[in-house]
Amino acid sequence: MNEVHIVCGVAAIVLNGLAGLWGAWGWWRAPPSRSFWRLLRLSQLAVVVEAAAGGIFYLTHRHVPGLHVLYGALPLAVSFIAEGLRVTSAQLVLDKHGHASAQAVGTVKAMLGPFGTPPAP
Repeated sequence: MNEVHIVCGVAAIVLNGLAGLWGAWGWWRAPPSRSFWRLLRLSQLAVVVEAAAGGIFYLTHRHVPGLHVLYGALPLAVSFIAEGLRVTSAQLVLDKHGHASAQAVGTVKAMLGPFGTPPAP
């Protein structure tokens, strides 16, 4: 079980590092990408699996330093807070522009021409 914990930890670190680098590059230079979001969700899943493996160790009364528990639980807490902020900010933008949902934005875009202008009559 210790090996599983180590492999999950390394995977979580690598995947989150890749997602962070890709996100920074995408913010700076690249157009939005669905692949980035898939990688980000995969890295979040790796953090959850790592926290679950750590939780199993903790519940089986393995000797674990308190700082190690903090390092294991903190990324999970930060992910939940960040996801809540993402949802809230998206809803604020939708409310500001008078859209009921993200799907409503799609119907508005479908009615517009190729340059975001209404089609000529």
